[in-house]
Amino acid sequence: MTSKINALTGLRAPAALWVVWFHLPNLPSLFPDFLLPIQLKGYLGVDLFFLLSGFVLAYVYHEKFKILSLPGIYHFLKARLARIYPLHLTLLLIYVAITCLSGPLHFNTVRLGEEPTTLDTLIYNLFLIHAWETTRYLSWNVVSWSISAEWFAYLCFPFFICFFWSRVPENRQLCFNLAVILLLSLALASLLLHIHLPLQDWTFHLGLLRVALEFPLGMCLFFIRPYLPSNNFWLYALLVLTIGISLPLVHSKLFDFWLILSQAILILTLSNKGRLTQFFSSPWLVYLGEISYSIYMSHSLIRNVFQYAYNHHLNFGLGDKFFWLLYLVTVLGVSHLLYQIIEVPMRNYIRKTNTHPSRAHNGGDL
Repeated sequence: MTSKINALTGLRAPAALWVVWFHLPNLPSLFPDFLLPIQLKGYLGVDLFFLLSGFVLAYVYHEKFKILSLPGIYHFLKARLARIYPLHLTLLLIYVAITCLSGPLHFNTVRLGEEPTTLDTLIYNLFLIHAWETTRYLSWNVVSWSISAEWFAYLCFPFFICFFWSRVPENRQLCFNLAVILLLSLALASLLLHIHLPLQDWTFHLGLLRVALEFPLGMCLFFIRPYLPSNNFWLYALLVLTIGISLPLVHSKLFDFWLILSQAILILTLSNKGRLTQFFSSPWLVYLGEISYSIYMSHSLIRNVFQYAYNHHLNFGLGDKFFWLLYLVTVLGVSHLLYQIIEVPMRNYIRKTNTHPSRAHNGGDL
């Protein structure tokens, strides 16, 4: 059984909370002005999850798919589906119930030019294909586009391992993976510069391209990990360097590229021992990482409730800061309940029914 890397679980917490922060209203009274650029880049928390998914799944499953077998693929996909689908379905049904009660969705504040609660988009959401270029807008639980993109990556993952990484001789693994990292990085930088849509809008459209670049990059990080020096000095230096390069580019499309590289280096750093690894392995941070999927998936629905109350002056006499602090506390409380009531029981169920030893311990699911 593969041991768990607690620090990578802990890393999921700030990734999810960064996305929550990104979706907060940009009210001057909430945060100092100098924090606004960080908030506006909160969509990069999704990219961190894509990198984490590739790394962790390669860590857990790379030996299991050197030879493909239908039972192995079946049990892998069953385990991954059991990890992401119950919560997705639960929240989707809540949106359906709200829509039925309120008529055409006045409740959902996110629209991209079309009505997001149509029957066809509901079917796409049920089959997790709503980020597969099937729609022209975000729909229902809008943040779930990334789960659809992750599902695509899961379907490809066994074939990636079998037909690419497992065929590379041991003495060429480092060169092969560094070459793939270079190619993926150049492709990402080039696309960011030439595609008119900013990265934050690579969701229902171009979401597959986003995960197709970052998920394999995360896999490569795992395969170069054995070749890293035990001393983290050079990784810390690279981390500081990439962040330093990104800061002057905060208003450039290349800012996202350098910050994604920084995230990749951070994952490598936390997969080794060190003080930073110890911090991210703190029990409270690890638990927030465990419930991060619930945080990510539920926060949009809860935000809509609070935004509706805020727009209609139903803030119970609270100032902006306390009102949105109450929102954050509510997100954490609801996420804890969803984790205990939905996620953990389904995880235990899959342990009983999935006899194939293929469960990831700390996957990067959003």
